[in-house]
Amino acid sequence: MGICAIAVAVAACGPTIPAPKTGPIPKEEGVLVPFPPPAAQIDDIVAIPEDPTKVWIDGQWTWNGTEWSWQRGSWTTPPADAYYTHWTTRRREDGELYFIRAGWRRADGSRLDLDLDLTPACSPKASGAP
Repeated sequence: MGICAIAVAVAACGPTIPAPKTGPIPKEEGVLVPFPPPAAQIDDIVAIPEDPTKVWIDGQWTWNGTEWSWQRGSWTTPPADAYYTHWTTRRREDGELYFIRAGWRRADGSRLDLDLDLTPACSPKASGAP
């Protein structure tokens, strides 16, 4: 058995992390940012809760108006009949970069005005150009 086959077999035996239902990110202006976020940080996934409704939301960068700050991942209960969109950046034709924050959306793609319930992490500041 090759090394790749062993790695796949071992990974298949591990627990599955419940993830939120995801969907498309509709066209949304977002927030103008001067530079993209740094590389993602590594989050430790704490024990899977016994509550079967909980899903894991990965840690992510968020823009606070002057700098990027890291929010740790966490377990959360998804809103009914909603899907989750990860944060993203989009560059316009004129070169300007926009940040679209993560969030929960209705089936029609409109944003639910809910906090993500993520715990802010202590992390190095990411101000200034990368």
